Amino acid sequence: MTSLNQRQSIVLILAITLTLLVSLDYIGAWSGPSQAAPNGNSDTPVHTGADYQAKLGDLGVVKVRAGEYCDASDTNCFTAPIGVGQDWTNVVASRTFDTTYQNTTGRPIMVAVDISGVDPAYGIDVRPTGSGTWITLVSLSANGLAEGGTVIVPDAYDYRVTKLSATATIEGWAELR
Repeated sequence: MTSLNQRQSIVLILAITLTLLVSLDYIGAWSGPSQAAPNGNSDTPVHTGADYQAKLGDLGVVKVRAGEYCDASDTNCFTAPIGVGQDWTNVVASRTFDTTYQNTTGRPIMVAVDISGVDPAYGIDVRPTGSGTWITLVSLSANGLAEGGTVIVPDAYDYRVTKLSATATIEGWAELR
């Protein structure tokens, strides 16, 4: 019985030794790429670093989140579209006619006003901050009815609502920011 156990032990030791020798032969035969990717024999992996990386072919993703979207040259960048990550804020208590306000949010905002009166007339104007020339985007007269207007104000632009009739009153003013 002892000689059977000894034979089994020897066979087991030989099997383990042979497996190790074959494994070492395969490991020793492996060699890394001859050049760094992508000019060598392997593709550049997609990485998580901050440097720009181009990828040839399609790239499928389920969800992408980015604070800024840029083209490959990094010269044409824009933030998330208006409304993404922004909320409507009622600012009627802090807004008056013919006062200049400035969009300093870093993104475009939307301004919505509701004007009423006997014969309300008003305008909504914008201009690049520091520029002297106002651009009128909305100019309305409601003939005794309430009237509303909405504009998009780019980042770093001034905006105002001008009172064009004595009876115009601000009923509502909200900003998507």
